[in-house]
Amino acid sequence: MGIVVANLSASVRWYADNLGWVCKHEEYIAVAGAKVAYLLPSSADINCGATLLQLVEPIGPSAVLDYLSLHGEGVHHVCFEVGDISEAVERLGEDHEQIFGGGRNQLACFLEKSPNGVLIELTERLIPSKTQTPPNAPAS
Repeated sequence: MGIVVANLSASVRWYADNLGWVCKHEEYIAVAGAKVAYLLPSSADINCGATLLQLVEPIGPSAVLDYLSLHGEGVHHVCFEVGDISEAVERLGEDHEQIFGGGRNQLACFLEKSPNGVLIELTERLIPSKTQTPPNAPAS
């Protein structure tokens, strides 16, 4: 689940101090214009399918900043990992151009046709043998 926040450090601290959750990874995602922190319960193992909480702070002009300005802090999206993001995007009738290099070395895509008023993000974990370039990225 992705939550848009105004202050990433303060939000990470709140979840740690009040719920005992641990920040396992932080990064800047340029394509999203955001700093992101991934949290999980201290007893959880990220390699065993633990559910992550993603905190997202906009850095400069971006769709995330627009969302924060319009809606304030709160739940932004729900994310599901899929085995093959290109196949999932095609099956759902979405545009492959929406696939981008997301956080934690994954491919990602926000669905335009999300159900029930919930913004859905799909991710595909990359393995060393797969390309780490989104399908729509220009060749280097």
